[in-house]
Amino acid sequence: MKRQCPEVDFVCRGDGEQLILDLLERLEDPAEVAGLTWAKDGAVVQGR
Repeated sequence: MKRQCPEVDFVCRGDGEQLILDLLERLEDPAEVAGLTWAKDGAVVQGR
């Protein structure tokens, strides 16, 4: 996804209402945000 659409920073899997609130609280380290996928150092990372 990131390679196809480089302007996308995060992808939300599932319901995004709570996820976006969790992301805002943990923006510096989103690893604990459930249902979140993002790119870090060229690799795709998925939250818990």
